Amino acid sequence: MQVYDCTQMVKKEHVKIIVKELRKRGSKTLKAMIIAKDHSLTNLLSLACGGKYALNIEDIVSIGNIEFAISEARIKKLCKHSPTREEKL
Repeated sequence: MQVYDCTQMVKKEHVKIIVKELRKRGSKTLKAMIIAKDHSLTNLLSLACGGKYALNIEDIVSIGNIEFAISEARIKKLCKHSPTREEKL
């Protein structure tokens, strides 16, 4: 199982899943990322970590399947540094 942290590139097949799940949860991740190549996890989660479309940390880390997971500790750190994050971690 692949556990992604903020510094890693996400495989394109996992990008599709993550983008779909982020959009389902209310984030405004760009649809164009679905058909794109590998992306960094930081880029995928930029809108989910702050601003008007921020998601709860639990919503973000619940994305995954038997092939991959997202590191909760790394996501907390990423979102903590988002200048537009409103909730306290």
